[in-house]
Amino acid sequence: MQKFFQTSLFCQSLIDFFPCTVFIRVYFTFTVLGTATLSVDNIKMTLYRMARESQIVQALVEASENGKEVVALVELRARFDEQNNIDWSKHLEEAGCTVIYGFDDYKVHSKLTLITKKSAHGYSYITQIGTGNYNEKTSELYTDYSFITADLGIGEEASNVFQNLAVQKLTEESEKMLVAP
Repeated sequence: MQKFFQTSLFCQSLIDFFPCTVFIRVYFTFTVLGTATLSVDNIKMTLYRMARESQIVQALVEASENGKEVVALVELRARFDEQNNIDWSKHLEEAGCTVIYGFDDYKVHSKLTLITKKSAHGYSYITQIGTGNYNEKTSELYTDYSFITADLGIGEEASNVFQNLAVQKLTEESEKMLVAP
């Protein structure tokens, strides 16, 4: 599976549904790719409800410790998981990750990840848009959909979404992505 991500994901797209823990195995491989690949410049991710023993957060910490820029938007108002999200936010910050805390008037409930790769030809992106939280525990209960793409236009729009999130601004229009407030 990791070989697929390393050799072909920067060239194509895939959509799939992930029952149970298959989602986390695939997504963890995807995140680890961002951690391990030398040409990856940064990883940006929205985190709504994280597991108590989050492998995803550990991969982000490892990426930061390996010199990657890591930006995580953490929603602190995820009902029943507020303290857990606060604790993981502190852990991410201690590892050198930039943590953005949600909006005052809105919950950020998106499931969005952007991995940016730098090359001699410029930047390329892997964007993941999904329906499920990046959470190992809840992935055992639900089936979710995930769209992973190397489409440059979608990557640029996802980059714009993260730029807006960093300054507490909503993305109101987008050509390729459907973005809701």
